[in-house]
Amino acid sequence: RHGSVLRVFVEIARPALVWAVELAAWTLSRGRYGEPWAGESCLELGGFGILLLGLALYVRGARERAAAALGGGAAEGLLP
Repeated sequence: RHGSVLRVFVEIARPALVWAVELAAWTLSRGRYGEPWAGESCLELGGFGILLLGLALYVRGARERAAAALGGGAAEGLLP
C-alpha cells in the first residue's frame, strides 16, 4: 500500500537505528558492548544524512511529477 518510498526509507533507517543502538550500548555499558564514537562516525552520520536528503528530494520530485500529470494540485493525497 505504501510503495517503494516507504521501503527505501526502512532500508535507510534500519542500519542507522542499529548504529545508534550500538553507540548507546557502548555509552551505557561503559565500553563493554557496542561501538564507540570514532573519527569515521562523522562520515557515517553524514552518509545517512545524504541518503535521507536524497529520499526527500525524490519524494518531492515525484509529487511534482504526479501533480503535473494530473493537471495541478489533484495529486495531494497520492504520495506521502
